[in-house]
Amino acid sequence: MNTPNSITCMDTIKKNVEDETALSMLVIGAESKDIFITDNTGMEIIKSIKIPGTPAFLDVSGVFQSDYRIVVLTRESRGYVIKNGDVSSCSDSRK
Repeated sequence: MNTPNSITCMDTIKKNVEDETALSMLVIGAESKDIFITDNTGMEIIKSIKIPGTPAFLDVSGVFQSDYRIVVLTRESRGYVIKNGDVSSCSDSRK
């Protein structure tokens, strides 16, 4: 049985150059604890990244085809940085 997967947050990333007129791709945070990056049409997922929590906020910088970072804050009050597809945890500043 498939459970529905809801979008929790969304942003865009430039495909190959940082220019206002350059092609953009959607970066989608989902209830399933996934970050999806779609092609420039938004119809096909080209990258799927699993994180340990449910994403609530995204901040995207860089260019997908060379060097990018996605900062993710989760509902569980955790932060993660995705750099070129690799996930790392941010330290908890409340400790």
